[in-house]
Amino acid sequence: MIKQYLNKFVIQSGVLNFCVLLIMLLSLPAYCDESKGKLRLTIIDENGKIVPARVEITGSDGLGYIAKDALPAGGDCDNSSAWSNKDAIFYDFEQSLAKLSKTVHSPFSKIDQFYSTGQSEIDLPEGTARIKIMKGPEYYLGESQVDIEAGKSISKTITLFRWANMPKQGWYSADDHLHIARSVKELNPFVLKMMQAEDVHVGNLVQAGNEASFPLAPQYAHGIKGRYQRGNHLLAAGQENPRTHILGHALTLGADEALRGSENYLIYRLLWEKAKKQGAISGMAHMSQYGDGAFGITLNLPHNLINFIEILQLNTSDYREWYDALNLGFRITPTAGSDYPCITSLPGNERFYTRVKGDLTYDNWLKSVREGRTFVTTGPILEFEINGQNIGDEIKLEKSSMVTIKGSVRFDKQRDDLKRIELIENGEVISSIPRIGDAEE
Repeated sequence: MIKQYLNKFVIQSGVLNFCVLLIMLLSLPAYCDESKGKLRLTIIDENGKIVPARVEITGSDGLGYIAKDALPAGGDCDNSSAWSNKDAIFYDFEQSLAKLSKTVHSPFSKIDQFYSTGQSEIDLPEGTARIKIMKGPEYYLGESQVDIEAGKSISKTITLFRWANMPKQGWYSADDHLHIARSVKELNPFVLKMMQAEDVHVGNLVQAGNEASFPLAPQYAHGIKGRYQRGNHLLAAGQENPRTHILGHALTLGADEALRGSENYLIYRLLWEKAKKQGAISGMAHMSQYGDGAFGITLNLPHNLINFIEILQLNTSDYREWYDALNLGFRITPTAGSDYPCITSLPGNERFYTRVKGDLTYDNWLKSVREGRTFVTTGPILEFEINGQNIGDEIKLEKSSMVTIKGSVRFDKQRDDLKRIELIENGEVISSIPRIGDAEE
């Protein structure tokens, strides 16, 4: 094999440079490792369309294997170096790609995974390899296994089937808290593929800062120029700023520019007033993680500048501040975000769905979030009506009277073990409905 390879090289090149020969010889194990076989993997949906997804392949040795053509992916949460810079550092396209990785470290399975465009090649040791394909909560897991023979190639196609189709009903998934840097717009196709692999329809990429600097996960543009959409998947720039342990971490989505406000950093109201004039929405992050945001909510609720509260993160929910705001008469939208990669999670693991009237555009999405047409989840799908009106609608009763409540929760029992659902009024559980048998609804 070595002789044939070198003869071919001599015939094609005419002159065999010694340095090139040395490099080739050093890399020959990659070409000649006959102890491994090759898997050619294709991922399709139930319509036969090739689709991106997150893939976990465990070899016969129990290790996770990464495709040679895996999508580059990753986020920006390097606090050790970021906060020493007054301003964000913008890298060129090649530098930006070099900072990404083909390996996705799963905090759940503890096995290395990767993002696939839908077609991937993986070198695997001889023996039985196990394959797991994930594409957000609306798809059943795609699981299979394949026998790998040394020195041979094998092709495998796995079809992903839906158990829910929320976009068909006008509901679109979103993550409001992703620290993914975009120094240049040429990164958009890569980041969008990452969102498509997780089936996140609206990815909010938030640049973060403090009083002195604004360097984490920089965005090449904010506003319309910072948006990127292909079909029903889109990216938009946002910000996590101001952020303090006194008043909490603030999120702003949809502003025309990055808003600093360093002169009056603790007066969140001043920055949010600017954001509102630009058509943006603002709210508080990490309410399931840090209680400090309650002070910021208390100070700013009377000014009607808080549109949402991020109540679900790190597989943990905390509704207390949200319930208090609702009981005071303020209409505050519940949202969810992964805080990827600053918190050990994956994009869209904590997500919220928004019912959008008309086509999915970022402006329509912002409007629907502002109107409260959302529910948060780590997987189960909620349907809920009162007197035939949907989530976010307003019902006005001329006098005290009975109302009719209709709802359901559906889920994939492969991944979720839902014991009961609770109906809550004024922060108190007024009804608890247990799961019946092994039902998925």
